[in-house]
Amino acid sequence: MDRFLKRGGGGGRPPKAPPPAKRRKSAEPGWAPCPICGVTVALSVMGEHVDSGCVLFAGVAKRRATSSSGDARPTIYTIGHALFEEEALLGTLRDRRVATLVDVRSYPNSATAPQWQRRSLEASEARRATCGYEWRGAALGGRGDERDLVAETDALDALAARTDAPICLMCAELHHTNCHRDRLAGELVARGRRVVHLRADREAGDAHPQPAVPRWRAVPHAELRGQFTVECFISEAEEAAILAVVDDDSENPWKASTFNGKHRGKCWGVGTDLRRRTFSEPTHAMPDAFLPIIRRMRTLDALRDFRPNEANAIEYVRSRGDSLGAHCDDRQLSGKILVNLCLAGSATMTYTRDQGSGAASYRAALPRRGLQIQSGEVRYNYQHGIQNRDFDDDRRVSITFRDNKYAGHHV
Repeated sequence: MDRFLKRGGGGGRPPKAPPPAKRRKSAEPGWAPCPICGVTVALSVMGEHVDSGCVLFAGVAKRRATSSSGDARPTIYTIGHALFEEEALLGTLRDRRVATLVDVRSYPNSATAPQWQRRSLEASEARRATCGYEWRGAALGGRGDERDLVAETDALDALAARTDAPICLMCAELHHTNCHRDRLAGELVARGRRVVHLRADREAGDAHPQPAVPRWRAVPHAELRGQFTVECFISEAEEAAILAVVDDDSENPWKASTFNGKHRGKCWGVGTDLRRRTFSEPTHAMPDAFLPIIRRMRTLDALRDFRPNEANAIEYVRSRGDSLGAHCDDRQLSGKILVNLCLAGSATMTYTRDQGSGAASYRAALPRRGLQIQSGEVRYNYQHGIQNRDFDDDRRVSITFRDNKYAGHHV
């Protein structure tokens, strides 16, 4: 990376111009002062320098000076080894001061380029002199239907949390757009990290695009503190796909219940016995179809740290006489936030201050394909329920996500 920073004299003076008789070799990059911070930086990485808030390629002193303001976490890089020689790729990593090469190939072998086999990389002296090496293909490989989405989510969270030094994800494909690195990069960007795609045959990198500003907004209730509604959180196609997973799960069938009103239900993740007030290990894992929706929830400020370990589906059928009985949530079992995904139909929930008869009541609309978020006072100081007549459609399915107080199994 040092060759991208033009060094000058001490005391903050601008670098001296090279003597006229000496011309820079054509293989070396051109230079220019950054239009924002004034540091002289190689033109080939000027875009990355500016995009990083004038931190990258600006020297150790500059990075230290800016580390207290803004996000100065190291960029995460990706690269494809293709048929490049080892030194070409390692040189690119050295230019960015990459500390660890993270191998995300499911099968880290190459018959046509043996230098990229896992055992070769682990033994390579040149690689050891350049950076560390980790194989993470078991969790982050691009194996399609064989992916373990829970393990992948945990591994991506761990990568996004690494802030000590730059890392680079490596797979085989030259172009990231033809590789699952592109998808991994999108997930890391969604977790707040900047990602740049590198190539061993060019000096400039391509920054992965930032996601569009989320169109979802948690709208607070006019009178109830802690009650929020997010309209149109999922599409019709997503609703149909989730309902198909829920309805067709023969290993976890619907079961009739009269607890807190007549309905049918099923659950995934940590088991919660509300009568005995106890937890149990999961009998059914959280369905893969729920995981993208849960990650989308975390794009909302109110749910940025929400990692549920329990999901309960409840089916209400108005013609069957179903309802949700008025109740308060259990403080000892439940976490701070509860999220309901509303499917198949809309309804109106009634809140009543938990102070006996005569207490004030409030109503909250729960739109189809929307989210209901409950937090704080509304969770424990109000009883909430849905009377049979307040179901707008004959069928409604609510999937309730909780981050309960049982340790583990969070997604």
